[in-house]
Amino acid sequence: MMGNMFKKNKPHKNYFELEADCHYDLGRMEGELFAYHIKEYLDYERRNSSWKKKIKQSVPYLSATKKYFPDIFDELRGQADAVSVPIQELFALVIEDELGSEVVGKCTSVLTKDGRYFAHNEDWAPEAKDSICVLKRKVSGVTILELFYISSLGGNSISINSHGVIQSINSLSHKDYQIGVPKSIISRHLCGVSDPQSEIKKIAKIPRSSGFHHLFYSIKDNRALSWECSAKKDFSANPKLPFIHTNHYLGQLSSIEYNNNIDYSRERFSIASEELNGRSIASMGSTQQKDIKSIMSSRSSGIEKSLYNQRTIAQVVIDFEERSMNISLEREKSRGWVRYPLNFLNL
Repeated sequence: MMGNMFKKNKPHKNYFELEADCHYDLGRMEGELFAYHIKEYLDYERRNSSWKKKIKQSVPYLSATKKYFPDIFDELRGQADAVSVPIQELFALVIEDELGSEVVGKCTSVLTKDGRYFAHNEDWAPEAKDSICVLKRKVSGVTILELFYISSLGGNSISINSHGVIQSINSLSHKDYQIGVPKSIISRHLCGVSDPQSEIKKIAKIPRSSGFHHLFYSIKDNRALSWECSAKKDFSANPKLPFIHTNHYLGQLSSIEYNNNIDYSRERFSIASEELNGRSIASMGSTQQKDIKSIMSSRSSGIEKSLYNQRTIAQVVIDFEERSMNISLEREKSRGWVRYPLNFLNL
């Protein structure tokens, strides 16, 4: 276990810390910690008539993962050994919707113009609120604080690492697919890197089976990086702030979009844009943490189309000046916002 970073405030009940020398050992720790829940999710999947087919289909994707990301494969192997399940079956679970035909609109990310706040609403199925927690983990000298899905390898929500690099993930719906490394494996790898700009140039050359939108922000360089992907194409840019992303393509890949308004993506994008400008959050002198929290908690367009909607299961506001990650979990709604100090940054 890692040392506690709290002095005054208490963390969420669903907050955990892990430290390991290698990815395999980290995987074992994750598996031991979440064994009950992982087995519960697998039992549910096993009742699905298509589960065995999904496991079989996932085998070449697992081979690609092992080839290109051996450390992440070792972490998965550690989890599988700890839970005593075949690695092929656990892999089919952690890659989520990779082999399905439907994609759920997942999340809204916002960077304010003054560069002080990075905000993220984590959207998924409402019942998923009980599968998300806050995890601080350290492996190979890199610490990551993140929203973590128990039935995953992590890196598929929002995280900040000890290099001072933030990554948030937004789902995208595209027409092209192929056998390759799943998007959740790539996002897990990227949440621990120090230079995402260089890293995505390497990843763009390997076979991907699908793609997310990745929004990075480097505190040290004061620079944002937006990377939109599909299986065969990608587009990256260093956007001007403020910057907003939901679940549709903003760059050059809109022609390959499969669902052009997945879960009211454009409505949420418009709302965030209007709120940022309407409340003068875009001007440097007026930004307040309470304002950005209020924007991300808005239900101005109803339970389906708002930034804070019926699928929102967690919220994060990272305050660069205060060096804090402020988190609200739907499963612990009575706790409100909990402040996590970023005292592990190596800046």
